Amino acid sequence: MKSRYNYLDYSKTLAIILVVTGHLCLFAINDGDVASADKMRLYRVLTMFQMPLFFFISGCVIKSENKVDNISNKMYVKFRQLIVPFLFFGLIYTYFVNKTFIDFISPVMKLGYWYLLVLFEFYILYYLFAWLSQMYKKFQYSKIIDLLFVTIIYCSIRLLNKEVDINQNCWQNTLSLIQVQRYFPYFFLAILLRKYAMIEKVFTNRYTLYVSVSICVTVVTLDLLGIDIPLKGYWVPWFCVGLTLSVLYRFENIENIFTKGMLFIGQRTLDTLIPQDDYK
Repeated sequence: MKSRYNYLDYSKTLAIILVVTGHLCLFAINDGDVASADKMRLYRVLTMFQMPLFFFISGCVIKSENKVDNISNKMYVKFRQLIVPFLFFGLIYTYFVNKTFIDFISPVMKLGYWYLLVLFEFYILYYLFAWLSQMYKKFQYSKIIDLLFVTIIYCSIRLLNKEVDINQNCWQNTLSLIQVQRYFPYFFLAILLRKYAMIEKVFTNRYTLYVSVSICVTVVTLDLLGIDIPLKGYWVPWFCVGLTLSVLYRFENIENIFTKGMLFIGQRTLDTLIPQDDYK
C-alpha cells in the first residue's frame, strides 16, 4: 500500500481553493452579508459541499489504529495542533475586531474558527471509537458493531442538540455541537471506509463517478431553471464529495504541470486544518 496518496493532496488543494473562493464571495463581494451572498449561485454551491469535503478528507488521512495506547499523549498532540491555534488566532482576531472572549467562545461559529474546535472534538470521538472497537475486533460481526457504535454516538449528539437554539448561550453552542452533528457523518464514514480499506474501491468504481456526475448535473440544471430541490443540503453534498474524489483519483498517477502544482499546494497547506497521522 502506498505511503501517501496524491489524490488526497489534490483534494486538499481543491478544498482550500473552494474555501478561499467562498470567502471572497462573502466578504469581498458582499461585505460579509450572508443573505446577500446566498443570492449568488456560486456561493450557494460552494457552501453546500466545501466543508463536507474538508471533513471527509480529514477522516481519510487518519491512520487506523491496530492498537490504541497512549491516548492522553495523542490527545495532547491534537490539542497543540488544533486548540492552541484555535485560541491563539481566534483571540487575536477577537481583539482586533473589538470583541470579548465571551463573544468569541459562546457562539457556534466562533468568529469563523469553529472548524478547529470541531475537528478536535472529532478526534476525541474517534479515539473513543477506536478504543471500544479493540474490544470486539476479533468478533465475527465486528463491522456491524462498528456501525452500531457510530450510529449510537451520532444519535447521542442529536439528542444533546434537541431543541437547542443556535443563538442562545449554552454549553452546546460553546462546543459548536450543531456543527459536530452536521459533519459527523462525513468524518466517520471516511473513518470506516479507511478502516476496512474501501476508499479506493469506492472512488475507483466507475459507477460512483457516473452516478455522482448524473446527480450533480441534474441538481445544477434544476437550480439554473429555478426549480427548488427538497432537502438538497442533506443529500447533494454526498454526491459532490463522491464526484470530487472520483475525478481526482483518476489523476493519481498522472504527472504534469497541473498535478505538480496541486501536489505542491496540497503537501504544504492545511497542516493545521487537516493533521496527517500517516496515509498508511
